[in-house]
Amino acid sequence: MVPAPLASRSVCALDRCRSDRVEVVASPILKNLTHLQLRCSAMGDAGCEAIVGSGILSRLKVLDLNHGCVTDVGARILASCPEIRALERLCLRRNAMSTRGVKEMQSVVQH
Repeated sequence: MVPAPLASRSVCALDRCRSDRVEVVASPILKNLTHLQLRCSAMGDAGCEAIVGSGILSRLKVLDLNHGCVTDVGARILASCPEIRALERLCLRRNAMSTRGVKEMQSVVQH
């Protein structure tokens, strides 16, 4: 259950997030969410899959996954989602992606 004060928020920042918390931010209760910050998160590729699978990307303007554990697998998951192209800003600095994963993301979005 998401606390009522969160339901009206457009920005959600959960730094040092555990992977099970992704379900909270993907809740349909947070229908006004436009900016999602999950910095320093251990969610990694499974978190990318959960974010894509939740449908939240269609509502987001900004997705910030800086300083995390996203690998080339997570980059591929994100890149394969058409909604990723609609983001105004995608932040993936300091993750575990190789040059190949970075190039794959750059080919999809130029932010």
